[in-house]
Amino acid sequence: MPGYRYINHNKKGWRGTVVANKLNDMSLNTTTETAGPTWRAVVSFLCRFGLAAMWLLSGSIKLSNFVDTQQSIAAYELFPQPLHEPLALTLVSVELILGVLLLLGLFLRPVAIATGVVMVIFIAGIISAWARGLTIDCGCFGTGGYNASVGPQQYMLDILRDIGFMLMAAWTFKWPFCRLALHP
Repeated sequence: MPGYRYINHNKKGWRGTVVANKLNDMSLNTTTETAGPTWRAVVSFLCRFGLAAMWLLSGSIKLSNFVDTQQSIAAYELFPQPLHEPLALTLVSVELILGVLLLLGLFLRPVAIATGVVMVIFIAGIISAWARGLTIDCGCFGTGGYNASVGPQQYMLDILRDIGFMLMAAWTFKWPFCRLALHP
């Protein structure tokens, strides 16, 4: 309509709210769109695509070294040997699926919840290994298994890293980056 300028309001996106009423061409009440992304949109972008990269990287490494992935699961000494292969296949599949869904922007909030749940399981596994005195590499990004050089400091770093991923998942749940998403 002549005399009015409407700018899309989207709290989750890149623009702020601006609606201007131009009384005439000489009006001093002119407005423009806010330039650039908001800080929340930038953090949401980094969390969503950072988690996607993490899942795709860890899943593809585990898939390319499938026997090592099974050995990593065995090193935790939580499951009987016949379950190592199906658990490894399930883990690789879940990681790759979560990565693809985040990358495409499909079901962002449910994927963020699933990411948080998987991280809680990973943290519980690391704490379990630490509490039982096992010296293993977690196997999160490549080959894991028994490693005599792993100590409390490495376990703590692995736990803190996974807590960081949980915080990224919580942010993605609360403020999903919906731009470039097929279905938020």
